[in-house]
Amino acid sequence: MFKILLGEWKKLRSQNIILLVVAVFLILNVGGAIYKSTQTTEPTSDNWKMSLASQNEVLQKEIKKLPEGSLMSSSHEKTILINEYRIAENLKPKDSINLWSFAYFSKIVLSFAGLIIISIAAHLVSSEHHWKTINTLMATPLQKWKFISSKILTLFTFTFFVVSLQLLFSLIIGGIAFGGGGEKIYLSVQEGKVIEESFSLVVMRHFFLSAVSLFVVAMIGLTLSTVFRSTALSMAISLFLYLTSGNVTRLIAPHFEGIKYSLFANTNLNMYFNGSTFISGMTLTFSLIVLSTYLLVFLLISIGTFVKREV
Repeated sequence: MFKILLGEWKKLRSQNIILLVVAVFLILNVGGAIYKSTQTTEPTSDNWKMSLASQNEVLQKEIKKLPEGSLMSSSHEKTILINEYRIAENLKPKDSINLWSFAYFSKIVLSFAGLIIISIAAHLVSSEHHWKTINTLMATPLQKWKFISSKILTLFTFTFFVVSLQLLFSLIIGGIAFGGGGEKIYLSVQEGKVIEESFSLVVMRHFFLSAVSLFVVAMIGLTLSTVFRSTALSMAISLFLYLTSGNVTRLIAPHFEGIKYSLFANTNLNMYFNGSTFISGMTLTFSLIVLSTYLLVFLLISIGTFVKREV
């Protein structure tokens, strides 16, 4: 299996996909560093507690004007809680950015990484049919289940490679541009309470959970690629779902509680650590069970379809 997996990675390298990922990430991270370095931030004054208290008063007035339960209202409430925590614990906000805060900022690049991963997933199997290489591969003693398993394993390793590469790039470029000073802790609101965590832990966890979610979503593309043998169709459907389902889920959620059992209501595992859950009753364990169930279904469909079908 290792030799087969190595062969799949050689295909990716020969198609310059890895080089493309490196180039894109380099450009986006350097661009992000330039953008952050040009932003002007006012130094934190000695009267920072008074400033935070004044900010809370303004936010409380704005909350009264906003619809109850709205995203903006929820965001203001979290900011107020964090400001109160800083005042109570004497945690002065630091205005400088460092490699960890830049890496956290650069997590937006993962959305673009998702496009690359899903595109690769959509062509992993169907491209073998398109170029007729499937006939050559199946003419060897290679068993069907090993072939499709190697594709799934390739997608898994490629997903974590891409996410890890982005994390590495953001830390290196962030370290060069901003150094290791600045804020070392990260404050978030979970279940109405302010949680204090290491910034490095938050970044590592965010990237890892993002990789898990991206792999499950990318399996949609690979499954469609296996079933329909069409790169264009599987890519179009999977990318459409990836780009639109999140907003659609948020729109439906207030009106239909059953939406919590859908795949895309559970793909953002990081929402449990930044207090942005939008459906009551959901937990991290619940989402992991839902994702595992969908992943199992995708695996059964992909392997079952390919093994039973005549090449």
